[in-house]
Amino acid sequence: MPALIKKYYSIARTGFQQGLEHRVDFFIGIIGWSMRIMISAFLFMAVFQSRASIGNYNFSDTMLYFLVVQIIMTFSFVRVEFNVCNDIQTGDFSNYLVKPISYLSYQIASELGKNIVRSLFGVGIFGVAILLYRPEFYLHLPYLQAPLILLSIIFSFFISTFLTTSIALLSFWLISAHRVIYMFFAIQSIFSGMMIPIQFFPEQFQHILSYTPFPYIFYYPAQMIIHPGTAGGIFHILGAQMIIILIEFIIINAMFAVGMKKYEATGR
Repeated sequence: MPALIKKYYSIARTGFQQGLEHRVDFFIGIIGWSMRIMISAFLFMAVFQSRASIGNYNFSDTMLYFLVVQIIMTFSFVRVEFNVCNDIQTGDFSNYLVKPISYLSYQIASELGKNIVRSLFGVGIFGVAILLYRPEFYLHLPYLQAPLILLSIIFSFFISTFLTTSIALLSFWLISAHRVIYMFFAIQSIFSGMMIPIQFFPEQFQHILSYTPFPYIFYYPAQMIIHPGTAGGIFHILGAQMIIILIEFIIINAMFAVGMKKYEATGR
């Protein structure tokens, strides 16, 4: 077991180093997300002119929510699906089959290392933005619940990774899964709380979404920070995240096993 842990630690460390090498791409991404926040700010300024609040969110809380989500996204937003999709379609996937390592575990460990770098920069950049926008926010943070919140964010990374990987594994059956990935990204952007808090949806639809993996990626971890509830509520979220991770893990391993029987890489 120690040898296995050392192996994946080395992969994650390599991903961490790659993240440092490609930090310019990260900052370009920061600019893109910042523009999204600005557009959303103008949109919700118009929305909140006709009403004081939506659920627990007024305009100030909504903008704070976006900044908090940006921090969570730097760790939990993954890009592993494009690597998996390209490897299968180009046949580069074959190169990993002869290595003494699990392909899926390799991709996840590498992505984890890269996202650690992104999250370090994200906490610094968006943390300062929050300090300038709502300095009192730091006085009311649930510091005693910080370990549980951090655990929830780690779980959100695995939920996001397993979910997107399951979409990418469709490449075993499709000529190109890229269109499906882009369509999935659009769905995830809306229903995970990436663009708007889930409370903005009708109550009945919120209830339906609570049975899907989407809100457990960004919305619930952000809620635990902005509107901390009881310890029981946090443990309920953590329990649901663990169940989702287990189900997704079973699904992607089943898809991988079946897909391997259909995989062909002529000339590789």
